[in-house]
Amino acid sequence: MPLLETRHIVKRYGAVLANQDVHFILQPGTVHALVGQNGAGKTTLMNILYGMIQPDEGEILIDGEKVQFHTPRDALTHGLGMVHQHFMLIPPFSALENVVLGSEPRHLGLLDRKRATRQIRDIMDTWRLNLDLDVPVEDLSVGMRQRVEILRLLYQGAEILILDEPTAVLAPPEIEGLFSILRSLCSRGKSVIFISHKLKEVFEIAEVISVMRDGQIVATIDSDQASREEIAAWMVGEDGDRRSQHESKSSAGPSKNSLSISPDDVPPLLSLRSLSYREHGVPQLDGVDLTLHRGEILGIAGVEGNGQQALVDVLLGIRQADSGEIRVHGQPISRPCPRMMRDLGMAYIPADRQREGSSLASSIEENFLLGRQHQYSRYGVLLTQALSEEVAHQLDRYEIQAAHPNIPMQSLSGGNQQKLIIARELASEPAWILAVHPTRGLDIHAAEFVHSQLREWRDRDSAVLLISSDLDELLKLSDRIAVMYRGKFIRLFDAAATSEYELGRWMLGPPTY
Repeated sequence: MPLLETRHIVKRYGAVLANQDVHFILQPGTVHALVGQNGAGKTTLMNILYGMIQPDEGEILIDGEKVQFHTPRDALTHGLGMVHQHFMLIPPFSALENVVLGSEPRHLGLLDRKRATRQIRDIMDTWRLNLDLDVPVEDLSVGMRQRVEILRLLYQGAEILILDEPTAVLAPPEIEGLFSILRSLCSRGKSVIFISHKLKEVFEIAEVISVMRDGQIVATIDSDQASREEIAAWMVGEDGDRRSQHESKSSAGPSKNSLSISPDDVPPLLSLRSLSYREHGVPQLDGVDLTLHRGEILGIAGVEGNGQQALVDVLLGIRQADSGEIRVHGQPISRPCPRMMRDLGMAYIPADRQREGSSLASSIEENFLLGRQHQYSRYGVLLTQALSEEVAHQLDRYEIQAAHPNIPMQSLSGGNQQKLIIARELASEPAWILAVHPTRGLDIHAAEFVHSQLREWRDRDSAVLLISSDLDELLKLSDRIAVMYRGKFIRLFDAAATSEYELGRWMLGPPTY
């Protein structure tokens, strides 16, 4: 008997069918992957299973019994929990406090810390989840924070774990650690729904794969009976866009050799010298040196929390470095600010398109205006006609699927939201692009589109500083890759002459031989 089953699930948003007649079966003790392009209906289905939204039609069965979930707590009561792509943790709270939050054992009205510790340690021993319970979550690595989320679900009695893009922010060793945990869970009766766009990892961890397209599940197959090419074809449809990969570095046009430097009379586009920054007394950047040349993509690899965000904030001018020098086009920049850096030719693709890159409740047109208000105004008056014409042009150029420029940003799929942000940033003809996790959460074809844009701007003699936790992406796009560890660049690689294994090893610190 299936552990979980959905029958004829339908969810409508106006005239849009987000889910239509979805039939999904999860067997006990398995990792079942759910894949599909952005907007295929995966998130809607998972939100229905987790009790965040209710279906218009259809039913959910657990162990053959019909159930209804009106809230996530209802779902947890029936043994179903979810680890979201953006963790739902309270950073200042300890790991223990986050695990028991909402289900605290109490004594005289207060948290019974001893009983909570004993209960959690029993779970940790059972599932071999090592974790320091007393450390604030904000001081934990990304991999450890994810472990807190999993531990919380196990503490709350989850038998089914939904993991949404769980490897998006992990380094290769952390991914292996996660997969080890998932295999252990399933070997002892737990079940996992694994949502991912990374087909390599899907085939590594999942026993069954379901493909969603246009709100329906179009295929379900054992992973050992399918190939990546077949899964990708199902994701886009037999008549979908089956174009091959865009040209790689080696076949690209006249871009510079990956390790060459600019001629003596051409200064680097961007250079950092001995850049340092401390936050609450803790070094975030520790004497950073970096040089970015025209016609190159310079990738930055590193486990999250090793100074990447501080580097981004300093380059944007959100935070001011304590010491060191920033030069753009050879000229020193004393106190950068976002407007100044834009005027100096920088475009910024943020890591979180929804929180940093857009205003979801505002219209597409208003989102296109963000950060560029001065380009579409005269004497404080908005040039509405010029803005509307430019937005219409960019929607057509980037094939952004939108009914009208005045609909809210939140009505677009994740891939189309990212396309709009890229269109906005590249419309100013930038000299260099700061791209931070530019394809996180995107499907294969949306990611390929982003990659093609970054390559195009490199080949037009601009430059790209690419920060990503996806090593496949870094190796595919970059000319050089710098590894960041504890606020420093500890190794520079020629991307064509290194491997994912070598990068992953250095991401955990200088290896000892």
